[in-house]
Amino acid sequence: MTMTEFLLARIQEDEDAARAADLKVGDPRWFVSRVSTTVPQKYTVRSTWCLRPIAKVQDIESVDPFPDPSGVLDGGAAAAHIARWDPARVLAECEARREVVMSADDGVLRALAAIHSDHPDYDPAWV
Repeated sequence: MTMTEFLLARIQEDEDAARAADLKVGDPRWFVSRVSTTVPQKYTVRSTWCLRPIAKVQDIESVDPFPDPSGVLDGGAAAAHIARWDPARVLAECEARREVVMSADDGVLRALAAIHSDHPDYDPAWV
């Protein structure tokens, strides 16, 4: 498998996942709404098309008397991240990445391939 083929396959996987998550073709945008102000705060990611909930996220805090920062999740930040990567954004990114892959030199392709270095088809020789 060439580096170009590898990258095009990863782009196709992202595109397929975005299309599967799209509630209505042509309007796959998401937004965040806060549903509680109590602790922990709760957030819902919704479709702009039908307001249907896509995901529910809440703040998570460590119950340890000596909190570990890695055990804390800002639910609002997580929900914003989910909404930011809505199907419309992913599909646009896929289109742009496909154009780059088809026209770029190997140096740029190496950088894009490195993002997927944990994939079983990744070839360490591409580095």
